[in-house]
Amino acid sequence: MLTQLLLTVKKIYQSGQITPPSLIGCFDPETFAIFSFADFIALYNQGVVDWNIAPSDYKSAEFKKFRKIVEVTAKNPVTFSLKTDGGIKELKDYIKKTIGNYGAQISFFDDLSGGLEITLTNLQHIFNIWIDEVKPQIVANDKDWQELQNDGVYPSDFFLADVYGDESNYGNTVDSNMKVIFRNGEYRLSQSIVSRFIETFDFKDGSAAHGNFWRKYKRPPRSEKFSGETITPYTEILERKDLLVPRDIMERKGAFFTPQIWVEKAHEAIAQALGENWQKEYYVWDCACGTGNLLVGLTNRKNLFASTIDESDIRIIHANMKGLIFRENAFQFDFLNDSFDKLPEKLRKIIESPEERRKLIVLINPPYAETMSKNMTVGSERKSGNQKSMVDNVRFINCNVKINS
Repeated sequence: MLTQLLLTVKKIYQSGQITPPSLIGCFDPETFAIFSFADFIALYNQGVVDWNIAPSDYKSAEFKKFRKIVEVTAKNPVTFSLKTDGGIKELKDYIKKTIGNYGAQISFFDDLSGGLEITLTNLQHIFNIWIDEVKPQIVANDKDWQELQNDGVYPSDFFLADVYGDESNYGNTVDSNMKVIFRNGEYRLSQSIVSRFIETFDFKDGSAAHGNFWRKYKRPPRSEKFSGETITPYTEILERKDLLVPRDIMERKGAFFTPQIWVEKAHEAIAQALGENWQKEYYVWDCACGTGNLLVGLTNRKNLFASTIDESDIRIIHANMKGLIFRENAFQFDFLNDSFDKLPEKLRKIIESPEERRKLIVLINPPYAETMSKNMTVGSERKSGNQKSMVDNVRFINCNVKINS
């Protein structure tokens, strides 16, 4: 049942439209079991599972393979017996204490985990939720945010001030050298940064939204070893803070044509074909990038290339995707007409080398044209079906493209 639940929940989670739950649960006539959802998030970003498995297809080889993975991944469930009145009462009391009182600002399932732990895997997703829920309550208008940006301070710096807060000390930021720190219920700018002489930022709602947010999420650990390595999720996130680009910046102009769920599905398909660590080995070129939405979430920036015919889109990428892609790897280029001589030297060498070219993935949401029926009328002109025949050919080719693993 847990395997079926994870297959069902994945589409909802990947859509990015809801807040990930802290816990998930399933039950049979004898037992109700509750698990930490954070334990399973990493599975959603791996290529070891065929996510097209129907939850009801429990006899298939792929389902059985995933079930074994789930059995290993599931840790320390909270269980309640449904066979006795005492067990049922314990379950009712637990639900009443946690879910039932969540609106009253009681810690969300703090018996088990104290919230969904922030990791590099879910960092950007949770940051966008912070943008929606907490940022609007900060006492700062659009002009203030622009002034801050002019001084090199972004919403991500406010978010990181929260992420690196000490839960045992009212969420106060641990590192006083960050651009923004959280102290005594308000954000404070570093002494070296002054924007319009505003040094502190309070909350419009008395920090209610901020408090609710940090009841749903758990800050990354600072001292535990991570996967046997000395690096922890705490240090890993700080090293990749460049990933924190607000969704509203990504949803400009051409970015609207590539919804986030399409981006996630595209990345997922590549991982399924090439393996979980494919980004370390392969290059990615989006040659119709718009404002770069299709590359958001990819982390190996030295291997990313973005080009588009619209120079203004490149200016947006240079301004708003600093750290996500090297500046020289985002460039104006008409891939249907321009010569490859206009490509950056690194990309040109990759294309010219048969060995390196095998590692190049062209990830593209291409320009759009409609096929036409023969003698279709467009406006006042009559067009021959032959004039659109190449669109049919391209469509046919695209439908048969396969990733060569």
